[in-house]
Amino acid sequence: MEEAAEGTIDLLLTDVVMPGPLSSVGMVEKIVARRPGIRVLFSSGYPDQAPARNGPLDPAYGLLVKPFTSGQLLSAVRAALDRSG
Repeated sequence: MEEAAEGTIDLLLTDVVMPGPLSSVGMVEKIVARRPGIRVLFSSGYPDQAPARNGPLDPAYGLLVKPFTSGQLLSAVRAALDRSG
C-alpha cells in the first residue's frame, strides 16, 4: 500500500465481497494496522451471507446494505465518522 501524499484518510468504504486472494476483512485489517483510527464502512448486497465467506465483521465497523439511497449513504457515512476510531 502506498501512503497518502498529504492529509488524513478518515473513512474507508469498501464492499464486503472483493475479488482476488485478499478478503475485504483481510484488506481492512492491513489498512487499520497502518492507519489506526480510520473508520470503516462496509457495503454488501448479501448481508446475511457475507460474513460467512469473508470472516466476521468487527462490530465497530458499519454495514450499509445494497441497494441504498443517497440519504442512507449519507447517514451511514455520518454514523461511521461519528464512531470513535
